[in-house]
Amino acid sequence: MRYTLFFSALIWSSLLSAQPSHHEVTISSGRFILQGTTNLNTFECTLSQALPGKPIVVKTTSEARQIRFEGLELKYPVSEFDCGLEAMSQDLRKTLKSDAYPYLLLRINDIQIKNESQEVAKLTVVSSVTITLAGKSHDALVENGLVINHSEGALTLAGTQHLSMHDFDLEAPAKFFGMVKVNDELNVSFELRMEVKSRD
Repeated sequence: MRYTLFFSALIWSSLLSAQPSHHEVTISSGRFILQGTTNLNTFECTLSQALPGKPIVVKTTSEARQIRFEGLELKYPVSEFDCGLEAMSQDLRKTLKSDAYPYLLLRINDIQIKNESQEVAKLTVVSSVTITLAGKSHDALVENGLVINHSEGALTLAGTQHLSMHDFDLEAPAKFFGMVKVNDELNVSFELRMEVKSRD
């Protein structure tokens, strides 16, 4: 089966034509997870919230198995990160400079289907994203992203990427007079549930 169905309404018109297509994308829910380690244990900080229902106008163009996006950018309030303990959550917000930079931005630049012989309901893709944190932008290639089609106009895009705090000019914090040290490396995961309709 060709992948004209694979991204539901968002991709249909893009794959049938090399001309740009426009869609209204509503993010019905989103989750962003930071996972890291210290010299003693591991930690996980999650931001889960239903994002505003105002549609985002997204332009899509395609070439071969690649689909490029313009305008698919999301804002996450850094103050909403929850690490399970309030003191740890406050430490993270301070580390991420939430007072000066209150939002984490996630921009989806493009996706590429790894191969054509996949089930339409669940596809493995490579996704190019840009993450802006503490005023610093970093481009990343998510090698094993997932596109899950729920219906003709609803889908989930998910992925995980290994990053470093130094990618954003951030210094890993030390707690308890340096006896507990947060390591520089992070696993960053995101999951976006989208509702899509064509404007063309």
